[in-house]
Parts: sequence; structure tokens; C-alpha cells
Amino acid sequence: MVEDSIRPVKVKEKLEAEQQKQTVYSWSQTAEDVTVTFVLPEGINKADIDYKLTSKDILLGIKNSVTLLQGELFNEVEVSSSVWTMENRMLEVTLTKAEQAMFWSDVVRGDQRGQYVTDAEQATALHEKLSNLTADQLNLNDEDKKPAYNSQELEECDAFPDDMAAMVRIDGNEHNITNKVSLGSHQWLFNVHLEPEKAPATCLRHDVDGLLWQPEKPDAGGSSWKHIGTFNALGYVQASKRDRKFASCAPDLSFAALCDCSRHVYVYRQCIPAQTPLRNRKTGQVVGQVAKQQLVTLDCKDNILGFQATKERLYILTSKNIFVVRIPKK
Repeated sequence: MVEDSIRPVKVKEKLEAEQQKQTVYSWSQTAEDVTVTFVLPEGINKADIDYKLTSKDILLGIKNSVTLLQGELFNEVEVSSSVWTMENRMLEVTLTKAEQAMFWSDVVRGDQRGQYVTDAEQATALHEKLSNLTADQLNLNDEDKKPAYNSQELEECDAFPDDMAAMVRIDGNEHNITNKVSLGSHQWLFNVHLEPEKAPATCLRHDVDGLLWQPEKPDAGGSSWKHIGTFNALGYVQASKRDRKFASCAPDLSFAALCDCSRHVYVYRQCIPAQTPLRNRKTGQVVGQVAKQQLVTLDCKDNILGFQATKERLYILTSKNIFVVRIPKK
């Protein structure tokens, strides 16, 4: 964080210094393991490598020289099946995850000197950058050396990939991240203010549904996130709306709405008891509840610039008009 309109950021210089730290290694992961790659200076051989691994911690370095990686691993590993190999100047460590399918956001907790790569071409390009490091530049404790790159040199292909989306908590006083959790396959759908005195609730995809979570002050030993509602199949239907620009829901959770870039708004109501008996034509099963869907079509093709849902109305803003659509309770 570089600016706070309420409380001035006092650690701007520290943050800038952090951004200038050189990239020391690259890493990637699969459901089963994590692979960490270093490009070493000339003249280093296998006998020079210092490697110690437990299920929770790692120590990797060059004997009588520098420490490459040290600290608590993001999650536990299987020590017996984790290995390291060295070929020419390339040192590669493969850590077998103890909990498979667990997504790692770091190799070592708090260590931001590694660059996460998602494909072979990106890894090759990064290794070429790292190969220009000398033994002196590899000394991680020397802050006076010129960094291998800075954040302004990153291109679009280096951007944080979508499959690494994470939710973070930022301390408002210290302006640092106190908690971080990967969303993994739980796609973010939208945020919505349900109560003025509370923080916005967040809707995340879980399987085919949309689950609404409200951040609250945690009870003693409890969670600070409360599940307050579910929109059945919303995660599934929103994936098919390629022109979707906005999403929201009514404060009483009676419906969710998806808004396109222009003209169309889709309203998905919560399930209600069927007024007459219904039967599934394929299975013969009696259906006791139904959920209605409605389509709102505007009489103009202007781009939609804003969208807001209340209990009984939708407010839709274009460059020329504000449309107010009444949503009856039944």
C-alpha cells in the first residue's frame, strides 16, 4: 500500500525497498508437488550444496557462502520423496506435498523473492534473467547491489495468474498484510453492502452455487466470516454470461442479479414452494420448490455504467439515463 486517505502511509520507503529486491528463484506447482529452481554462479558443484529438510522447514544454501532458501514451508511435505538435483548451473528442488491438491501461495512463508511461473516459456525466460547474476549479486543480505529487475519491468505475461486469486486482510494502522488465503477454485462473484454499519459481504462460487459471506468481528476462538446466504446455481449460470459487467443481490437476499454491458439484466429469485404439484418428466420425482428467473431488457443500447439492487428495485445507469426497474415480491 502506498497511499491511505485516512491514515498516511509511513512505510512507503520500506515498501519501495521491498519492491526492489531481486528475484532469486522461480517456482511452480502441481496438485502433487512444488518445484523450486535456482540458477547458481559458475564454479558451484553438488558438494557445495547445503540441504536440510523436515516436514515443515527447509534450509538450502551454498556451504560457507549464502543461504538460498530458509524457513517454514507453506505446508507440510513428504521428506522421503522430496529430492534435489543439479545439472550445470541449474539447482532444482522438488517438494512432495503431504496434502495433495492444496494450493500454495508461497514456498516459504513470508518469502517474496521467488517468482511463480505457470508455463515452460515463462520459466525459461526467468532462468535466463537469473543466469546473469554473479556470486556477489546472489548475496541476499547485500542491499546495495543492483536488483535483477524491478516491478516496473514486468510485462502482461508476468501478471498474477487468475488461478492464484487470493483474499487478503490489510491492517489499517500498519498498512501491511496480516492474513492471506488462496481462493483456489472458489471464484469471486461480487461484493455487496447489506448493512450500512458492516463491511461489504462477499459472494464466492462453491461448486455450482454462489455462497455469500459476511465479515464480522470474531467471537472467542471463532471465525470472522459468517455464511449468510446461498444463491443456488448462480456460480453455474454466471459462467455462461460472457457480457456480464455487474453482479449484485437484494439486501434481504430475495434475488440475485447479473447485468450485461448493455441492455440486459438477469434476475434469479430464491426458491419458493410450488403452488401446484410438479413432477420431473425424466425421473418422476415430485418437485416441491421452484425458482423463477426474469429478463429485463432496456429500450436503449447504451453501455451500462452502474448498477445497484435494493429489495424491490434495480437502478441501472447509462451515459444518458437512469432506469429504475421495480421487482415485485411475487
